[in-house]
Amino acid sequence: MEELARNMRHSRREQRQTYDRRKSSAKISKAVDNSATETATALGLSVGSSNRAEGAKEDDEEAYFPEVGDIVALVEEESTESKPKIMLGKVLRVYRKEEEVLLAHLRACGRGTYRLTVGKDAWKESTKSLVHPIDISFDSKLGVYKMRTPVIEIHRDVMRRN
Repeated sequence: MEELARNMRHSRREQRQTYDRRKSSAKISKAVDNSATETATALGLSVGSSNRAEGAKEDDEEAYFPEVGDIVALVEEESTESKPKIMLGKVLRVYRKEEEVLLAHLRACGRGTYRLTVGKDAWKESTKSLVHPIDISFDSKLGVYKMRTPVIEIHRDVMRRN
C-alpha cells in the first residue's frame, strides 16, 4: 500500500482511508498478528507460519480486491518499458469464489482519456492480473474518464510483481 500511495502521490493515511476495504476485524487481526510476531522476535523465539485459519487469504490480497464500479488496469502482453500498453476496465460483477471479475472495456479516446463501451466487449479476468486501485476521475461534461496514474507506473508495478 505504501508504494502505491507514493506512486499516486497520496499519503499513507489517505490511501488507507480511500482504498482499504477490509472489515475492521480483518485490520485488527493483521495488527495482532504483527504485534505477536514482533514480540516473539524480540524475545528470540522462532516465528512460524501465520496463525491464519487454513484456506484463509492473505490480508494484502483481500485489501485490494476490487468492487463493482471500480476501474482497474491490466498490462497488455506486448507492453514494454519503452512502449507501455495497458487496458482499463470497469468492474461489472465480482466472482469472489473464482477470484474473477466481469469487466466492461474502457477504450482510449485521447491522451489519458477513456470512454466506457457499454454492452460490448465485456470479459472475465482473474483478479490476480488486475492493477487496482488506480488514480482516475470521471469528467461528466465530456463523458470520459481521465487517468492520472502514468501508464509507465502501472507497467512497472506489474513487472515488479512478476
